[in-house]
Amino acid sequence: MYLFEVRYQSEAERKRLEYLLSKWEERVARPSGYMFIVEESIFDELAEELGARFPPESVRVHKLAEVELETPVHSRRVSLALSKPIVEVKPFVSYLISKRRGVLSRTVGNIDMYDIYTRKGRVELSVNISGDSSCSVDLRLKGSKDAVELLAEEFGEELRIFGGAD
Repeated sequence: MYLFEVRYQSEAERKRLEYLLSKWEERVARPSGYMFIVEESIFDELAEELGARFPPESVRVHKLAEVELETPVHSRRVSLALSKPIVEVKPFVSYLISKRRGVLSRTVGNIDMYDIYTRKGRVELSVNISGDSSCSVDLRLKGSKDAVELLAEEFGEELRIFGGAD
């Protein structure tokens, strides 16, 4: 048996978690009552006090050991030379990312990093656009395999239609 602790930063992330758990509701139990984590140094003292105030059948204790969660990360790169000027390409790429509700997480040099959430999982997208009258677009996607493949195909196709020179 495992106890998961998932920390979320926003209401959207909480809803994403609720949706995920609803898919597993027949096999995932939500604890009832009050849960808390206690350091070993105060365990005996607290257990004694709980035992004095609550019936034994009302208190359950599980010893936890943290398990390293290893989720495979899939990477894919989409690079295209476009026959359009950079002043047209940047807004179009921004449009594609905003259409997928991408959120700018940080900028490193001339590379913008976005987080995009899909029904298939989270993807970290890095965007590098260079050139002037014609330019190249380099997209690097990392995340769950299905989500990365979906977005790589979608962005690649949209960019080819927009002005890919291949």
